[in-house]
Amino acid sequence: MLRAPLPARFRCFRRAASPGGAACLAQRRVDQIPSLLDATAHNSSHLDCTKGAHAGDQVRIAGALSSIGTLDRGFDERKAD
Repeated sequence: MLRAPLPARFRCFRRAASPGGAACLAQRRVDQIPSLLDATAHNSSHLDCTKGAHAGDQVRIAGALSSIGTLDRGFDERKAD
């Protein structure tokens, strides 16, 4: 059975059981750390931006809910009459 050549990023997985395979996998993970840190920083920045964009929403929602409570009390008072 012929195997198609693996892309470089998967070659360590085939060699994992051979001598030096674990070191290959470990180095592969170390090489990926900068990309992981960049992605994490990007996500954090996006969350900070989103949090700022929606900061006033909590106040608006709380105001709307408190006015609903006032309306409910008014209807309850009408029912009692």
